[in-house]
Amino acid sequence: MGQLQRGIAMLEQAKKQAHRLGLTNNAYAVDTSIATYVTRFVPNAESLERVEALLRRRAHDSYSQRALLTEAAAQRALRGRRSEATKALEAANKDALRGDTRRGKVVSFLARMWVTRWQHGPAACRALLEQAQELVEPRDVAFRAELLGFEILVARTDGDLAREQRALDELRALWRTTHHFYARGALEQFDPTIRPRAFDEDGVAPILRAVAHRDVSAISRIVSLGLLGTLPELLGLVPGRRIIVLPDEDLILLEDHGDIVVKHRPPRWCPALQRILASGDSSKERIVAGLRGLRAYHPEIHDPPVRTAIHRLRTYLQPYGTWIEVGENGYRTAVPVHLVAGIDAPVPESTPLWDEGEAPMLEPQRIPAAPRGRALAESSPQLVFQRLSELEQATVPELAKSLEVSQSTVVRALRVLLAERRVERLGFARATRYRPRVTTP
Repeated sequence: MGQLQRGIAMLEQAKKQAHRLGLTNNAYAVDTSIATYVTRFVPNAESLERVEALLRRRAHDSYSQRALLTEAAAQRALRGRRSEATKALEAANKDALRGDTRRGKVVSFLARMWVTRWQHGPAACRALLEQAQELVEPRDVAFRAELLGFEILVARTDGDLAREQRALDELRALWRTTHHFYARGALEQFDPTIRPRAFDEDGVAPILRAVAHRDVSAISRIVSLGLLGTLPELLGLVPGRRIIVLPDEDLILLEDHGDIVVKHRPPRWCPALQRILASGDSSKERIVAGLRGLRAYHPEIHDPPVRTAIHRLRTYLQPYGTWIEVGENGYRTAVPVHLVAGIDAPVPESTPLWDEGEAPMLEPQRIPAAPRGRALAESSPQLVFQRLSELEQATVPELAKSLEVSQSTVVRALRVLLAERRVERLGFARATRYRPRVTTP
């Protein structure tokens, strides 16, 4: 009927009554039903945590244990935790070998199809779908609705429009004759003419509808709910191994066949560097040109920051740091990089790619005459101190721009001045500023 909260309230009453009568096994079974129903319609982390909390307790019957394991598998896969989902399926299948009912087998097939969908794509569900359809009876409305949804997915992936239309018509007929909320929920995922809400308490069906219709406007909602396993299919990609850059969400996702690692707040240079490396073997010259727009490349100046950038990128991408590898002609990514939105390359006047003082910046190299260069190197601390006295306080980029020298030169001069205790440092990281030290008489 689509009245989730009323149904849950009734189950909670039944659980309390079972506890009151000392029927511990019955109370556990009712608690299992509550947890599995909630996870199917309430897409938040707490619903899955309730299932996993029950799994950590000693199960009182095999059926409840398998129900929890299969539900946990489907929900973990939905959230980009495919390896954990596979372990739950293996445990459920091992328990089912002791003997399972027809309905229990269908539940197991459906859980495997959900995990397979997010791990390998809808097309990989074909064999499982055929096996499950052989077990379903006409009275199994919920099973039939869910399987028809998978049939539409498989047919759509195969480009079989006739089969897709037949399954959609059958799903519409099932809804008209039964008015079962599972039929409506499955129908709303694929029928563009139907109102996109099975019932007000169903928060999962709208997400699956967005995935089926490639609605990228739902990405923010999906990310906030943590349903990351759906993103490759929503983006029209076959699940595999790739880096997905979501600049609007300030995220980078590392996808490995349904296992998705989230990297929050990537450094500003990170997406741009990944884009450069994804285009093939990228030499250090190309990296310098792409990141800072420099035409001239000088190994003695630019090699250290490039190596630092590659090292930091690998560290940031852990546990998949090996996805940044060395090719014959430079660096490259071992997996594709998918950019969901355009990323502008950094401009020379933007903030530094590294915290100042940690590594040389990728700045244009000005090559003055040799005598002037030596004189500048010897007098740079004094020049920096004089300019700092005029400005009262300034950052490294401000000093470099004011003196028309590289930031590396300014950093070296400031190190000398700091050692001589002539200047002092304020703030930290990119907010660091310097000022002349005030001497007291």
